[in-house]
Amino acid sequence: MEHQLAVNEAYCRLKFQALPPEILFRRWLAFSEPVTQGLKLIPDGYVELETPVGTIGAFLEVDLGTESLTVWKEKVRQYLQLAVSGEFKRRFGEERFRVLVIAHSERRLHSIRQAVATITDKLFWFGDQKTIQEKDFFDPIWFRPKGNSTEPLIKELP
Repeated sequence: MEHQLAVNEAYCRLKFQALPPEILFRRWLAFSEPVTQGLKLIPDGYVELETPVGTIGAFLEVDLGTESLTVWKEKVRQYLQLAVSGEFKRRFGEERFRVLVIAHSERRLHSIRQAVATITDKLFWFGDQKTIQEKDFFDPIWFRPKGNSTEPLIKELP
């Protein structure tokens, strides 16, 4: 139940809170089965945002610390497969996507980041629940798999 509440909170922040004027909430999808045949991947959600530089599609993964880093590494492989296979474009009509990982703590965030960074430095953006609750989704609060600085979710905003 705590997990679903965290997913719902992210959805509500993206759908109902004031977005920057340049951004339009386009759609949200929830999954109860794998995102596509051939993968076991069941994301917590998927959002599309219309921005001045085009549509940004992002899968959401909320982590409460219950999945092992081995499970996370498999998720990373599944997301990479979705990205390179052409299946994402066929299913969602967009070229690229991101994976927004919201961890229950900053310590957990960095543990997952380290695991992901051993496989890729692409696709993944990491934030912790407390910071996301205190700040705006579009503030420079997101870590990438490698590096120590935070970035805004959309760099191209004025």
